[in-house]
Amino acid sequence: MTDTITTFRKRVLLFSLALALLCGVAAAVAAFYWNEHTHFRRMESEIQGIAGDSSLLLEERASLVDRIARYQEGVQDAFAGHLVPPDLLYLVLCDNDGRVRRTLFGGSMEGLRFPSRSLRRQWMMNIHFTGSERLCLSYAAPSQGGWLVAGFEPSFLFSRIQSELPGSMWALITESRGQVLASWNDRERYPPGSYVAQHMTVSESESAMPLRGEMAWGAWDRWQAIPMAQGLQITGGVWLDRMVPVAVKGGIVAALAVLLLGALLLAPLDRGFARVTRSFRHLTSLIGELDGRLQQSEDPFAALLHAREKWRLPLEMGKRDFREARQVEEALNNLLNSMGAQGQELAALYEETRAIEEELQQSNWSLRKAFGRLEELATFSQTAMEARSVQDACTRSIGSLIDFSGARAGTVVAFTREHQEVVAFQGSEEARKVLDQSLRGELFRIFGSSGKRERELERGGFRWYLFPVYYLGEAEGAILLALPQGERMSRESAEALHLFVPHLGGMLHAQILMDEIRHSYHYLAVRLQHVSATYHDETGEHLRRIRAFSVFLAEQYGLNRQNVEDIGLYSMLHDIGKLRVPREILLKPGPVTEEEFGEIKRHVHYGVEALGNATWLSMAREICLYHHERWDGSGYPEGLSGRRIPLSARIVGLADVYDALRTSRVYKPAFSHQKTTRIILEGDGRVQPDHFDPDLLEIFRANHHIFERIYREVSRGGELFAIAGEDSGNDGA
Repeated sequence: MTDTITTFRKRVLLFSLALALLCGVAAAVAAFYWNEHTHFRRMESEIQGIAGDSSLLLEERASLVDRIARYQEGVQDAFAGHLVPPDLLYLVLCDNDGRVRRTLFGGSMEGLRFPSRSLRRQWMMNIHFTGSERLCLSYAAPSQGGWLVAGFEPSFLFSRIQSELPGSMWALITESRGQVLASWNDRERYPPGSYVAQHMTVSESESAMPLRGEMAWGAWDRWQAIPMAQGLQITGGVWLDRMVPVAVKGGIVAALAVLLLGALLLAPLDRGFARVTRSFRHLTSLIGELDGRLQQSEDPFAALLHAREKWRLPLEMGKRDFREARQVEEALNNLLNSMGAQGQELAALYEETRAIEEELQQSNWSLRKAFGRLEELATFSQTAMEARSVQDACTRSIGSLIDFSGARAGTVVAFTREHQEVVAFQGSEEARKVLDQSLRGELFRIFGSSGKRERELERGGFRWYLFPVYYLGEAEGAILLALPQGERMSRESAEALHLFVPHLGGMLHAQILMDEIRHSYHYLAVRLQHVSATYHDETGEHLRRIRAFSVFLAEQYGLNRQNVEDIGLYSMLHDIGKLRVPREILLKPGPVTEEEFGEIKRHVHYGVEALGNATWLSMAREICLYHHERWDGSGYPEGLSGRRIPLSARIVGLADVYDALRTSRVYKPAFSHQKTTRIILEGDGRVQPDHFDPDLLEIFRANHHIFERIYREVSRGGELFAIAGEDSGNDGA
């Protein structure tokens, strides 16, 4: 539901109030932390001032003791009484073990012993044993095989330091062990002679300690320690129970100021919203009255004219309304005047609009037809994207183009370096004959002379539409569509195909690259089979017979041309793994041992390792690894059975068994075709019919005479099945 201005006004006020409260809280927090920060910065400044004054005072006293210590013993007596300051309690000479041997100033202290820690050039807190025992600040300086020790009254000494610490801050001067020498505003927490906590002392490696806090007597304080000369330090802090009330008062004042400012800003805003609400209500009332008059009239054009001549919106806005509201009212009056003036023109335009509507309906029908064509083209692209290979994509695309154009046949032709290859064809056989016999040979000449333009030719009773396909400026092939000679392709179809055909350039380019890569792998396979044959005494005729047998079985099984070609070629690599089996085992004239036979069986794994992980050699790896598997599961290396054995391995396995039986080996003579056929179909104990795929076995049963002819022809040096890219001059290597 749409909000009213009144509802929006309430929301704005609530939001503004919440924002003011939030700003007040933020101001209070900021003021609190600013007060806290100010206290801490002032505390740091004050203790640094006390530290500076105290250091100068203590340096002056230490320098005095050092000067007296440098005098001879008689001179010390002469000067001691003249150089002593009023805060000096005693001045004595001690041995190195701390025993007093002579008193230069103060009550007699001969025979007393100072602790060894007091005999160093640092300020220490000691007990003055003359008179009433009280604390004193001592300093020692080396003098003529002993020490000159001076004691000073701490309270009288540090009373000369003027400090303006407020009541919320405190300061202490302590010696290296943490014993308090003097204090300011300590609330009797650290009287002279007491000790501060160990963590409040400064080590010699520290220049200052950061602000820290601890709980004491129910009041939080934060403090900082700064090192001074001769092992002393000054520690200053803030009493939070005195500082926090001041900071809180400052935060409250800041929050109240922000809230007051927000109230002053919201008051005129609220009055403005009220005025806008009144103006809109008045305008709504006037427009509703006009709407009622228009609805009561049967002819809207007549009502507009009446409104123009007889009715005007009264300008009744008060002086307190906004200028924009008055401008809206005047604009509505002007609008009514314009609408009334144009009412007569609308009637004439109505008839013209009806004529335009009929024309638009006709155009809409044409557009729908064109959109249908575009939708079909989108379907073509989607179909091609769902294909599993480039050839499948071309086949699907040409089928879609035939349906789209109404052609009788269509083909995708790729221009390779040597010839034109039909990647996909669909349609009548008559059109295929025309394509193969005359038209395909003309493609280079046709597109060489016409450039990138499509052509239209008549050949063999068909009207052929030729669309060149380019990729990166190079002609990759063409799409040919055949219509009956008396028919023509519609202009819309031709224009749509003109937009769609260039997108097939990438697919044709990919097909050409895949063929080149595939032929490279084929060439590598041929070279490898020569190496394999040379190593384990297998002749080139044996490998070519295996290939011919495998090609025949694959064709009879119904595989496509590419799979037939791949099986025939990679069958010659079935024993490539024997390159890693020692030759003395392969050529052993007698029976092999169980260990030697185990090594021979590992040649299937060696072959897979030799071929690597290339995707293009996946069928070759299947043949190498599984051509010794048997249909009944009695083979090796994995004991696979049935259709779990790849088809390529089942085909090569049957071909290998036939040729092995026909060929003489070091351990057996050659068998005749009749005996070999009987062993395969009936079994002899070692070879059984259950070892082979039943479908392949039936193909062999019906065509075993072809196997005999292949064996005879290849053994005489013939070649029944040739593989593209093979160098036939080295087959016997």
